[in-house]
Amino acid sequence: MRTNLKQMLLPVVALGMFSWCSAAEYPLAVNGKSNTLIHFDAKAARPEMRAVAELQSYLGKITGAKDIQRAATPTVFFRMNKGASDFTEILLTTLENGKSLIPKEVFSKLEKAKNNDAFYIKTDQSGKKIIIVGKNPIGVLYGTYTFLEKYLGVRWFHPGPDGEYIPKAADLKVAEAVAKDPMTRKVHESY
Repeated sequence: MRTNLKQMLLPVVALGMFSWCSAAEYPLAVNGKSNTLIHFDAKAARPEMRAVAELQSYLGKITGAKDIQRAATPTVFFRMNKGASDFTEILLTTLENGKSLIPKEVFSKLEKAKNNDAFYIKTDQSGKKIIIVGKNPIGVLYGTYTFLEKYLGVRWFHPGPDGEYIPKAADLKVAEAVAKDPMTRKVHESY
């Protein structure tokens, strides 16, 4: 009975190990130098611009990189660069501004989301791209904060620098992000 159990579990364990090894990684910094290019729309609303600034700032705080690039013309660059890039590109956009840049299934699911502040975080293996798209500008900001928490390990306990935890890593990689459905962020208020 024990041998049968071992024989049954061996393929399951092996499959798990190989699927873990084959997961795509997205390098955001190498040896303290940025490997990231943040794209945003030139007509971005204030919450989107805040998302860009926060992402750039926290990437710098985590990695020590001072050279994190940003570009305000994602449409041109994303269309020209369909293949692999030297950088991991992060696109921050809304449904309205990024319609031609985001995958159709993501657009469709997010468009149908009931919550107007819903967002989607998705990686694209073909060209080292990470897409954070919000149903509206606040959704982009919420998606960025969720990305910082869930994928980069940043934590906020209370306002101010003493209330945040920022991991330090000169080499920073993000694993593949695959969301089945749009996400929303619960904002907790304390009185």
